[in-house]
Amino acid sequence: MGDTLDEAVYRSWNNQKKEYQDEIRKLTNEVSKYREKLDRIQSKLLSGDVNARGLNSVNEQEYDRYDHCNADIVSGFCKSIMFQQYKFLEPLYLIFSLENQRSLCYKINGMIEKPLAITSDLDHEYYWVNYTMPMINKKYCEIRSNFNTDVKKKYIGE
Repeated sequence: MGDTLDEAVYRSWNNQKKEYQDEIRKLTNEVSKYREKLDRIQSKLLSGDVNARGLNSVNEQEYDRYDHCNADIVSGFCKSIMFQQYKFLEPLYLIFSLENQRSLCYKINGMIEKPLAITSDLDHEYYWVNYTMPMINKKYCEIRSNFNTDVKKKYIGE
């Protein structure tokens, strides 16, 4: 009777071990899948490939007071300075660069007020890619739309 009890305990333990190994295998596969996704996103970010984002990806409901203030600053900058010189933005204009004084990033980062939690260059780049660039994109889409509407009105004569 002692042998059968030991065998039953062993079988039970072995079944639990297999279940845990299966779960570990599944979780390892899931981690590797997300690691690949993270690597793709990081490579796009580091290479400056910002065209992967959709148009008007700004969600103003998630804004805090800094973001609302910065949206107004970016809007004014786009209307009064940028759109006067550049009717269409090339993808290179949206690359993050705090060192290049001629870059758009350098010019706008000097004007906007960032949240206090942003201290490192990585935080600055994250804020640029996820907040400032979509603000610029949204404003440019609005300006071009208004510009196209005005041109059509003058052309059609309405």
